[in-house]
Amino acid sequence: FWFSGRVLDRIGPEVNLMIAIVAYVVRVSGYYFLTNPWLVFPLEMLHGLTFGAFWASSLALLSKKAPDSIRASAQGIFFALYGGLGATVG
Repeated sequence: FWFSGRVLDRIGPEVNLMIAIVAYVVRVSGYYFLTNPWLVFPLEMLHGLTFGAFWASSLALLSKKAPDSIRASAQGIFFALYGGLGATVG
């Protein structure tokens, strides 16, 4: 999150979101192929990229797309879908 403002200004939230999604796919796919449990640690280093880039990009896109009058509600709905519905379904 510390560098997210500079990264978003440089490459844009859309590209940043795609990088986060690709890193997440690599990380989760890597769990499938692990044979040694200690190899989970290098994969977990991608968590900072996937989590931080995803949230920073998503909130930047919400701020850009949502009208000012419902911006906070849009962020609340986003969090409810991700943290509530997504976690429940997952």
